[in-house]
Amino acid sequence: MADLSSCTVICWLKYTSTDNTHRIPVYVVDSNGKFVFIEVGSSQNFFAGATETQSINQKSNSNPGTNDGKWHQLAVVRNGTGTALKLYFDGALVASTQDNVYGGWTAGASDISVGCGFNNGSAYTSSAIDGYIRNVTIYNQALSLEQISLNFNRRGRTGNPRRFWTGFKYKQIINYAYTACGYKSSSPWTSVHKTVSSTDQTTNLGNLMQYAGSYISGACSEKVLWLWGASNSFPGTTTQAVATNMFTDSAYSLTSAMNLVQSRNDSATVFKEHDFSWTSGGGSSSVDKFNFYTETMRSSTLSGGIPGWDGQQGDSGFSDQHYGYWGYSGSTQRITFATDTFATWTHFWHYGQQKGMSSKWRKGYTGNEGSYAGGYNFRRWYFPTDTNLGNVSKPQPNCGEENFTMGQDHQYMLGNFDGVQNNENWRYVYATDTGTANVAGLSPTAHAGQSSGQCGWRE
Repeated sequence: MADLSSCTVICWLKYTSTDNTHRIPVYVVDSNGKFVFIEVGSSQNFFAGATETQSINQKSNSNPGTNDGKWHQLAVVRNGTGTALKLYFDGALVASTQDNVYGGWTAGASDISVGCGFNNGSAYTSSAIDGYIRNVTIYNQALSLEQISLNFNRRGRTGNPRRFWTGFKYKQIINYAYTACGYKSSSPWTSVHKTVSSTDQTTNLGNLMQYAGSYISGACSEKVLWLWGASNSFPGTTTQAVATNMFTDSAYSLTSAMNLVQSRNDSATVFKEHDFSWTSGGGSSSVDKFNFYTETMRSSTLSGGIPGWDGQQGDSGFSDQHYGYWGYSGSTQRITFATDTFATWTHFWHYGQQKGMSSKWRKGYTGNEGSYAGGYNFRRWYFPTDTNLGNVSKPQPNCGEENFTMGQDHQYMLGNFDGVQNNENWRYVYATDTGTANVAGLSPTAHAGQSSGQCGWRE
């Protein structure tokens, strides 16, 4: 473990009770025994900093809405010895330890506890919170106010400082999936479906997308699903973006800054978590880059992307933490997210309409055979070593043009083409690379079939 004498502890908290005895989610002590914490209860709603020598000297009793059933960010910064510990709430500084003191516990030097207090080297479990904690992250440096505010604005993720205890898989816990657009018999759709990961059930949310789209690609921020190339026609070549708010289940307001710079038809999109996406192919090897935080497309395209095909021969891609991969029958590229570079790579794609499937399990998938249909097996790519893991069977045979979600431990296929556009489905488990086809209640229902749409997901 790295030296944590200077460190930052960040977590996200949601209370489910006003019980005064269950109230302390973050507790950090410095080498002199000073500590900061937050208490929330039916009669105690305050932030404080303290030592173990005297009674509480309350810092704030403004009750900023902590116990409101919503998620809130809490952060504690310890900057070596001899300096004040600092407590932040939703990106703002609310307390430090310079003058605040507390009695009753014996604080151990340099203790860190999340979820309860600390007493004589052991967890003080009687103070454990009633509620939920997620996105617990410990940095081996003191973050600035600006970095903590950025973490808050990004709902629990910052950029450069080194992380401890929170891996790539758990930066976001995926609970819902969304499937948008697609087509059947040359008719494109504007419909959006929502799938609940805990129940494997899908609901038709209606025609939420502003333009109909088929042979499209897209990606999602933490709250919005974006699709590019929605032309209101089949198949259509366009720069047009469409978007749905996945938290309100409603259409999202569009601006021209969200549109592609290059018109495309059946492009590939890869994404770096919820920071950026890159789109190429669909008739042009230029690359459009989208910023999820500013919700704007880069004003000019990058060069060197996948040549690709239009006319529905298609491009496809899958994404990992630091790299994305896209390809078609003629070529495969690896995208280095940090440098916006695109390199010809070990050729892995059989055909662009055998769609790419991403995961949090460091594996990417694409079809081993077939074209628009005819896919019976997956090829699996292992990101840490850039090697082919070999083939596994698709749960649904003879398919292509699939709509793939990404999930926490399992994912869904929601509509494909097997000679006709359909609403077939599967539930696929990453750990075992096995799945179940035609799960009751899982299929889209708005139309008699849909393929070549796009999926998104959220916590």
